[in-house]
Formats: sequence, C-alpha cells, structure tokens
Amino acid sequence: MFHEAGHFWAAKWSGMSVARFSVGFGPAIAKFERNGTVFQIGILPLGGFVQIDGMSPDDGSDPDAPTSYLNRPFHQRFATILAGPVANYLLAFFLVVVALVAFRFSYLPPVPVVSVAEGSPGATAGLQVDDLIHGTEGRAFAQVPEFLKAIATSSGAAVRFDVERDGQRIIVPVTPEPVPGGYRIGVGYGMGDRLQRLEGLGLGEAMMRSAENMWTWTRGFVVGLASITSPSQVSGPIGIVQSLSEAVRRTGWGALPFIAQISVVLGVANMLPIPGLDGSRLLFLLVAAVRRKPVPPKLEATIHTIGVILLLLLLVAVSIKDVFM
Repeated sequence: MFHEAGHFWAAKWSGMSVARFSVGFGPAIAKFERNGTVFQIGILPLGGFVQIDGMSPDDGSDPDAPTSYLNRPFHQRFATILAGPVANYLLAFFLVVVALVAFRFSYLPPVPVVSVAEGSPGATAGLQVDDLIHGTEGRAFAQVPEFLKAIATSSGAAVRFDVERDGQRIIVPVTPEPVPGGYRIGVGYGMGDRLQRLEGLGLGEAMMRSAENMWTWTRGFVVGLASITSPSQVSGPIGIVQSLSEAVRRTGWGALPFIAQISVVLGVANMLPIPGLDGSRLLFLLVAAVRRKPVPPKLEATIHTIGVILLLLLLVAVSIKDVFM
C-alpha cells in the first residue's frame, strides 16, 4: 500500500489524473471517490495498484488530455515510477528509526539453522536443519549477528563452528565460498528465542544506523539473488507471513525491523528490469529518451502483461513450496 501511495502522490504532484487507488485486487468490497480518484479495497488482500490515466493504452482515458501520463514531461513520468520504490525505502527507514529509539532488542545465541541449500558449503560440511550454532571453536557468540561476521571475515578460510545437535556438542568446519561482495555458506538461520531488551538509541544515531541497514539489506538482497541455486531458498507471501508472525510473537513492536526489511526487499526487487516491474518501466522510459521516440504503448503494455503473468505463476509456485516444503 505504501509503495502504491508513492506512485499516487508523485502522479498527483506531477499533474496527472489518477482514476483508481486499490488496496488488494478483484471486485471492490468498499470504495469512495475523492477529487476524481476512486479509492477502494479489493476482495483479494494481496498487493494493490494505482491506475494512472494514460499508462495503459486501453484504460479508456483521453490520450490527448494534458493530465495523461503520456503527455507529461519525461522527468515527471520517471519520478512517478521511481516514487514507488522510494516510498518503500522511506517507510523502512522510519520503521527502523522507531525500532532503535523505542523498541530495541538483541537476539542472543545459539543460532538455529532453519535451512541448508543443496550443494552449498554448509551442506558439504554436514550442517543440518535444527542445528544450534553457539559460536566458533573457543569463542561463543555474544549476539546473533556475530554469526554473519564470522563468515564475512573468514576470507574464505574454514570456520570451525561450535554446533549443538541432539544435545551433543560437535565442531563443524565450514569453508565459505566467495560471492559478489562477500562470502556465503548457504545456510538459512533463525533468531532463536532468547531476547535481551536494550536501551534505545538517540535520534541521530538511530538515523545513521537506519541508513546503514538500508544499504546492508539492499546489498544482501542483490548478493543473495545472484547466489540462489534452489527454489527452497526463496519465500513467497505465505513464508513471509509465517516469519513475520513468529517475529511479532517474540517481540511485538520489536518486529518492526523485520517489516522494514520486507519493505526494502520490495523496493529493490521492483527496480529489477523485469517486465511488469517498475524497473522495466523505467528502462522503457530511458530507451524512449535515447531514441527520442516512445516505444509503441501497445507493445510496451503487452510486454508488461506477459511479465506480470510470469511473475504471478512464480508467486503461485513459491507459495505451493511454502505450504508443502
């Protein structure tokens, strides 16, 4: 909803007419009209959309109207598309600041292993789901993030993890493999059940930490996307809601960073140049600017429609995996 609100406000500020703002898809179960825009709640509570006049060649709007998307300057159209991902980042930044000032928690070890990618260094070394990682040999982790730090600072050398399995403590040497921007072992981890309430940060420091998190999550998504080797490493809406539910159960409002991370992932994922996503629309705008000639609207609309269908099929496949795996 916040993503679509970014598109909506940018379009309005750019002088475009917006026919509809929908939260959810399908037939409307509630709606009202204000300033020429119908605001509605769809029966399917998944995603949403903003219908800006002129973005679709078959939306019934007047293509010659000055308020049509097609007739606005390049920079306004570009800003309108970019505003969705930007809104995701603004929301995430705000949520992290609130969490660091008012709801600051630290997860304490051990680190539970929740997934092991097939063929990954973790699988080769013998790590298993439900293993509990207490630290590296001779040094216990003080906080869960130290698990990631041990991998990142390994320089590719074997890390000897202190692992608890079925009540027994063992040492499991894992050699991280290099990926763009760092190292990975192909293991998904949880946050455990032990929490420590920390004193809130000052506003200035919280804002700096929040900005750092935006960069870390963006970089992590890009690196993770490049290293995906199995569908088991991807979660859809069902898996995300399950994880979010668990985070809320543990910490209540302390789950805000988790929500913020989802918002960042939505923002950066929408910037990918995949038909149907904002990144693809921006690419078409740039191509038109270079050619000094717009891409035929119907051709662009067809490409985006095919992309949306393929994305929905992927969404269904991942959701089925979340249910049965």
